[in-house]
Amino acid sequence: MRVIKKGSWTLLMALVFLLGITEKNDAAGRYQVGDYKIRGSVSFGGRAVDIDKNEAKYEEDYNLMRGLRLFDLSLQGEAGDKAGNPIDYFGIEGHNWGGDPYPWGYIRLGKHDLFDLKITRQEVDYKYNNLGFPFIPTGDPHIFDWSRKFTQVDFTLTPKDLPKFSFSYRRQWQNGDATITREIFQDEFQLFYPVHKLTNDYKFGLDYSIGPVDLSIEQELRLFNDKISYFLPAPSAGGQFGSRAATELDAYDWHQSETLTIPITTVKLHSYLLDRVELNLGYIFSKSDLDYSFANSLLGRNFAGVNLQQNRRGDGDGDRLIHIFDLGLSFRILDNLFLHTNYRLHSTKNDADIFTEDTRIFPSPLFVLFSPTVATALAKTDDNIRANTVGAVFEYIPFEILSLRLGYRFQDRFASATEDRLIHRKIDTRNKSLVAGFDLKPWKMLTISSEYENGSIDNPYTRISSTDEDNAKFKIKFNPRDNLSTGFGFTVKDKKNTTGASDYVEKSYSANIWYQPFKTLSLTAAYTRQDLELNTEIVEALGLNIGPIRAADFSEDNDIYVGGITYDLTSFLTTDLNFRFIDARGTFPLDVYDFSWGLQYRFKVRETDMSLNFDYRHVALYEQRDNYGGRLNDYDADLATIYLKTEF
Repeated sequence: MRVIKKGSWTLLMALVFLLGITEKNDAAGRYQVGDYKIRGSVSFGGRAVDIDKNEAKYEEDYNLMRGLRLFDLSLQGEAGDKAGNPIDYFGIEGHNWGGDPYPWGYIRLGKHDLFDLKITRQEVDYKYNNLGFPFIPTGDPHIFDWSRKFTQVDFTLTPKDLPKFSFSYRRQWQNGDATITREIFQDEFQLFYPVHKLTNDYKFGLDYSIGPVDLSIEQELRLFNDKISYFLPAPSAGGQFGSRAATELDAYDWHQSETLTIPITTVKLHSYLLDRVELNLGYIFSKSDLDYSFANSLLGRNFAGVNLQQNRRGDGDGDRLIHIFDLGLSFRILDNLFLHTNYRLHSTKNDADIFTEDTRIFPSPLFVLFSPTVATALAKTDDNIRANTVGAVFEYIPFEILSLRLGYRFQDRFASATEDRLIHRKIDTRNKSLVAGFDLKPWKMLTISSEYENGSIDNPYTRISSTDEDNAKFKIKFNPRDNLSTGFGFTVKDKKNTTGASDYVEKSYSANIWYQPFKTLSLTAAYTRQDLELNTEIVEALGLNIGPIRAADFSEDNDIYVGGITYDLTSFLTTDLNFRFIDARGTFPLDVYDFSWGLQYRFKVRETDMSLNFDYRHVALYEQRDNYGGRLNDYDADLATIYLKTEF
């Protein structure tokens, strides 16, 4: 059982202490602490969970477990404009503390027309463990149990008639354990992987207006520190995952350190010229530096049955230089005709140096001794990409109810790469895109919009040939009455490889409705249909001959149903019902159920609004395939939650 965490108790006790020194200010339930009017709410309770079948899969998808929780905490204070207060307002928020996978909260305080300070805390947990419920006969050899913790500080100075200064700091810490696989001796082995990653991000900003010109300057510094280690927890024989049984691994260690520094300078300028021209300028400059090193040792027997001891080490550094220049001009040609143009220059240069030393010890054929061989290598690589992008969009408003858009975008990219000062790759590509769209509002209650884009995309980064893309969107919103709203949408994405080697088509249809026939009852319903299809031809090389050609097909036909009902049974009793059902058919067929029912009882204690809440939820996953052990991923879970909510 998970118990409520220390941080949740601290917030709860602080709230109890604060309410203990407050006094009622008015009949609406507001409290007064000195000059500050206090309002807020707190929800505290517990959850019971019963999981049937694959509990590990349930943890991967939901991870909502049993125990006490501080579900919600909100505390807001406002002093108004009364002079003499160093702080005009403050706030505390906390949600899902005590063991749920996504807890977050913040503390905020500030003074009007002077400063604002906000400190945010968030955690994200991820679990994956399917060793005993295989996708392949021997099980899925990967395990992940990670936790990410985010802390962010945002501070802004906003004095009247002076430049606005901002500072932010974001810290991301990821740690946990994982079990992964790695190819060794042309075989696959299971390795233990402890995770320790740290990211620090600092930002300084300045915003100022000089006459018709708005200027923004931001300096950012990102610092990444990653310690990577893989090791073999115990000697392991090969052939565990359907591979070579002759291999053996007695010991394996890999230690790697990466330090990445990324400074980013951003300058933006905005202005109106001659009342008919809008100007936007932007420039981004970054020069990042990467330092890394690794050490690796292994002992075992390769696929040929030869004993091998190997020690490897290496280090290197890399630099990346980025220049991005943006120019945007919008012209009002006529009162109902506009031209929006943009130009972007994007230049990237990458340099890297790598040094490796490889020591291998083989059994000597003449002596029962080991004969070491040492090989060193120094490699240097350079990559350069330069892209020029030009675009223009006409916007025409022939009538107040109709807006038309038509545009064209062209990009020229040049990419080159050298390895050890030899030209390795040099290529020039061009991309073209046509965009069109309209917005139509014939009546206040009806809105129709559509977008279409056709693109011809070359690919300078891989040997995959160019693709043709067609993307289209169509939406209708119809709100005939204040208590009734409906919507319909259609989306299609069609990507085709020009050689016919790969085709991807995605279509989506959606419809939704919200209806409130009377004040105490509201109804919602939505339906989405998704059709996905991917066809890829794979050419296999057998010796010096090419062939055969094999096809890899993937398809999904998904029906998603969502609905909900909220009904006030009495003036103090409300019930709600919500459901989500996914019927997926195709390569990986499955059914997903998510049903919840809630009941809320509202009452007062000494003029304080309170409510007792009960929620029941049932979630389930049923895979509709019997091969590859797919049915073993099924689960059913029932969740019952009771909590007390107080509003003050």
